[in-house]
Amino acid sequence: LDRSSAASDVYKRQASSQANISLGKTSGDSIEIKVDNHIYGVYSLNKNRSIVVNENGNKNIVKIEDGHAKMSYASCKNQVCVHHSSISKVGESIICLPNKVIIKVKGVSKDGVDAVSN
Repeated sequence: LDRSSAASDVYKRQASSQANISLGKTSGDSIEIKVDNHIYGVYSLNKNRSIVVNENGNKNIVKIEDGHAKMSYASCKNQVCVHHSSISKVGESIICLPNKVIIKVKGVSKDGVDAVSN
């Protein structure tokens, strides 16, 4: 087995593994928003809305649309959370580290086990 062939095999295994992980995820039914590790609120993914989070002198806006949640605004400098793709699957999260805001999708996984832990 030559080097390029071995590298190709590793890439194929990684791609296959990533595909299996995303296929096993279940759509969530709600999001939990935490600020500084305290629950700010729990919101249904079935109702389109914007949630303004004003805490500790910081501002974040979470947008829920068509079963997906996204950080549409953050007062932080780096904007990593705003550029994160939308989330909708159980266990997915968006974190605004500077503002200490966490959005996490909640629900029950396909095997009936709650996929969210603290």
